[in-house]
Amino acid sequence: MSQQEYFRHPKVIAKVNGFALRALTVVASEMRSPVNDNVRPSGPSEEEVLEALLQAVCDPDRSRFDQAVAQFLGRGTTAEDIANHHVPTVARALGQAWLDDRLEFASVTIACARLQGYLRTKGLQWAEKASLGRLPTSNVLLVVPDFEQHTLGATLLAGQLRAQGVWVTLQLNVRTDEIERLVAQRKYDAVLISSSRNQTLELLEPFVSNTRNGASNAPIVIGGNVLEQTPDVLSETGADFTAGNWQSALEIFDPKPLQEEADFVGSRERFMSADALRLEPKP
Repeated sequence: MSQQEYFRHPKVIAKVNGFALRALTVVASEMRSPVNDNVRPSGPSEEEVLEALLQAVCDPDRSRFDQAVAQFLGRGTTAEDIANHHVPTVARALGQAWLDDRLEFASVTIACARLQGYLRTKGLQWAEKASLGRLPTSNVLLVVPDFEQHTLGATLLAGQLRAQGVWVTLQLNVRTDEIERLVAQRKYDAVLISSSRNQTLELLEPFVSNTRNGASNAPIVIGGNVLEQTPDVLSETGADFTAGNWQSALEIFDPKPLQEEADFVGSRERFMSADALRLEPKP
């Protein structure tokens, strides 16, 4: 039986759901950390949305998650809030439940795959609409190396940047021996590398080195959960900057649009400072 067939097997799904329903209420009550301080979810309470989406994404009925999303959209939660805030928080809660032995690996894998599928098919339509009619301000390459397991964050980041008028080329499962050729095919304003595990730092260093060989003077930016696990990513990998969200990434390679918007609304306060954005120039 293939891995895909295994995760679709009714007995496996039933087992996954059993573990999930017992664990998610506990996890939902503990997850309070926002993905982005600039995101202010509207409509139903954060706790209500999180608990409902956690249970729906682990339900044997795949349609339950779309139904839950539709319900909250009808009650005032925006599509941007679902994508930018709730989906990443659900993913983080699932990962924490696995680390705490509250959920099995199979349940987390299935649920995260569904979250990924939602973003790819429906969850980023708002970003596509926002990008229509806008001239691209920058051209970036966003890659997930083949030794990384998680692509949800990179998928979301691509949509967030596109909504700001950035032309994003998203490449998943990129091998170290092909990244130099890939970045040399076009002139990019930056190369963004998504990494989720500090165990991959030794693999990231040659990946960054090959990226620099092909990227000319384009800044190389590391993002992802690895920033929360390793204090000195830049010295470990040889990258130029780290970025914890789309705002900090945009400040690195295209600061003008953010400054213009801040001037337009008459306040710079809605944008975090360079320190808060975790801009870390290479020494």
